[in-house]
Amino acid sequence: MFGYVRVGCVLLYTAQGKFHGSTTSTLKYVVSQADFTAENLRNVSHYLDAAQKIGVDAVFLPGDVQKNIDEVQTKINSSAAELSSKTKENSETIKDVIDAMLVHFEILILV
Repeated sequence: MFGYVRVGCVLLYTAQGKFHGSTTSTLKYVVSQADFTAENLRNVSHYLDAAQKIGVDAVFLPGDVQKNIDEVQTKINSSAAELSSKTKENSETIKDVIDAMLVHFEILILV
């Protein structure tokens, strides 16, 4: 009976290792996509800033339009910062859980 339990633990540990690797890879991909999205949002904000400063024959955008652009930029920058912050926070939490699961299986296999 003990032999079967030991074999079961080894199989479970092996599967957990595969799960850990797969989940870690997926997490890295999701984080990279979130970072890419946040960077694109920041780029849009910079483009709006540049567009706001363009003038043709000393004619610039009206004040109300510039104000609207400023408000949109604020929202974009806030969204990018929130996305980055939440992604980092959630990523660390998920990594901690995944790593803890792996440690628990390692302890289980040694017992």
